[in-house]
Parts: sequence; C-alpha cells; structure tokens
Amino acid sequence: GGGSCWFTFEPDLPSDITSGTAKFCGLGSIDLNGVKHKTNCLVGRRIPYAEEEGWVTVKVNGKSDRTGKSSYLGQTEIYYFNERKELLKQIVQDEEQRHTFFETWKTACKGYSTYSKEKETKSRGSGKHERQSFIKIPFIGCINSGNPLNSLQGLLLLVYTAAETNTRQFIELVFNSSAGKVVFNAYRYTSPLPEDVARAFGHEDTAQYLESISKRLSEDLSVNEEQLKASHILELAEAVKNQSNK
Repeated sequence: GGGSCWFTFEPDLPSDITSGTAKFCGLGSIDLNGVKHKTNCLVGRRIPYAEEEGWVTVKVNGKSDRTGKSSYLGQTEIYYFNERKELLKQIVQDEEQRHTFFETWKTACKGYSTYSKEKETKSRGSGKHERQSFIKIPFIGCINSGNPLNSLQGLLLLVYTAAETNTRQFIELVFNSSAGKVVFNAYRYTSPLPEDVARAFGHEDTAQYLESISKRLSEDLSVNEEQLKASHILELAEAVKNQSNK
C-alpha cells in the first residue's frame, strides 16, 4: 500500500470521463485522475494499506465532466506484496543500499537462473483478460536467495520505482547493461510503461530517456531474450561497485 495505481481500459473511456474513484474492497477508496495525452487510463495515488499479503478486488467508477454523475467502469483484482515501497526507494536512491543489495544477489545467484511467467487476471465485469501494472507486476520466479526481490520481478519493481522517483542513475545502470534487454522484454507489452509512470509523476526528461530506450531496444532483434541469467546479475553488481568507487 501507499504507492500508485494505474487502470487501463479497453475500449477507451468516453472523452468526458477524466476522473473517478477506485474502491479497494475492505480497505478503502482513492480518487483517480486522467493522464495527459491518454484516453484509456486513470491513475491514483496512495493506495490503501493491507494488513496481509493477498488478492483484493478493486471496483472502479468514472465521473463525467459534463454531467457530474458517476458510472461503474468495471472491476479487477490486485495482489498486495509484502515488499515495502520505502525499501525499493532506498535501493534505487541510496548508493550504499544499492551496493549491498546487488552484492548479496551476486552471491546468491551463482548456479541459479531466473525465468519469467506473466500472469494475466480476468476482469469479472467484461470477461476480458487485462494486464495490470505498477500495483501488480507479473509473477516471476526468483533466485534461491530468500529475498523475493532477487528476481526479474524485483528488477522490474526497481525500474518502475526509479521511474516514479526520477532516479535516472539507476535506470541508466540497468539499461547500459545486458540485463536491460531482459527487463525491457518483460514489460514491453504491458501498460503502463516506465516512461508513462515517469511522465505521470512529472519527470519529462526521464520519460523521454526511457522512450529512447524503448525505441532502440524495439529495433534490436536480439532483445527477445526472456531469461535473467547469473551473468546479468554479476555484470550489474560490478557496475554498481564501479559507481561506488567513483
């Protein structure tokens, strides 16, 4: 809880619906707002906290600018992880925390590799499969380290956190490494993209940088690599170490 959430709709929302509410069943509600240049998204901040890890149903209503009336838009489910948002921010923003995190992962990853399995959730209202992002990142198997962040899922969470907090140094660290292709391939067909998140939080320069990364990697025929390997983590750990020594 406490982070942001992003709802994507198919088909696009009516032009007069630019705000709304999201009810997290049993937890509370938050206000939603539209996203500039997007006609199919509503975003909210400070999602309610949950005492326990697990699935929570979220019901979304939109408000018409023209009539002022609210209408039901549908419902979905999100999974609450026990990772703390503050921990993610510390890893991407604090050099010492980042170094410790990747050194621990480097030690754990020897002899292991990770793989990804995207999970789609079914919208009960429409019967369609919808991808959810930011508050629900695809489940991805982790290296046997005891830390769920030691995984491609964890790396995705860190990239999205860096986009939200405008931590350009961490983003460059990932995408200047061979792991960047794997990370990009894991999120390239989801919404929102990291650049969307950066833009939603007012970080236009970082959003444009991420868009340039997406353009470059979209044209790279070798980008379809799906597995995060030990060699990727060793490379990242070495890059973090070099940053710390500067």
